[in-house]
Amino acid sequence: WISFLLLVFHHGQAEESFQASRFVEDVVRGVVAPAPGTRDRELRFGSISEHGDILPWMEYGLVPAFSSGGQNRGQILESQAVVGFMRMLQTRGEGKASCDNLNGELQRFHGAGCHPPGGSVGQYGQGVSQKDYAFTPWRDNDFAAWVEVSRNHSTVAERFRSLRASGWIDLDTHRVVVEALLLNAESH
Repeated sequence: WISFLLLVFHHGQAEESFQASRFVEDVVRGVVAPAPGTRDRELRFGSISEHGDILPWMEYGLVPAFSSGGQNRGQILESQAVVGFMRMLQTRGEGKASCDNLNGELQRFHGAGCHPPGGSVGQYGQGVSQKDYAFTPWRDNDFAAWVEVSRNHSTVAERFRSLRASGWIDLDTHRVVVEALLLNAESH
């Protein structure tokens, strides 16, 4: 559902770039956020299992690691500068009312639509502002939502609230990729 890739360009000392990239990886893998609606479960990078857990993990765990201010915030900022925005890309499939590839017995048991990959995906979402392009295809079946992580917490929280309320990630979501450009000025 969600992937993590760290691409490093380095000049000069490879050891410094390696240590900086290892630090970023450790922070991302160590991010913990409370699961929505429960106090008994925590969300971690490797344990997200429901589509409804992705945005809360990013809002309450990942973004604070990239932001300044507040308790347990800004771990990434200890050695990196975030350049610009964080981009979240999702690949969507075309939702279908019926599951043609299931036999009759399985269709009766399943009783819901299918979410196969591919198809023709267009604009979607509930109550979406025309100014929010996150619900309009960016490229093929990819949709991009941007978060300005350097803004104050209430602005970032409003962005995530808007994405959740409009159903940006749902059962038709097949993949989520989070991208951020980081600069380690100390090593260059």
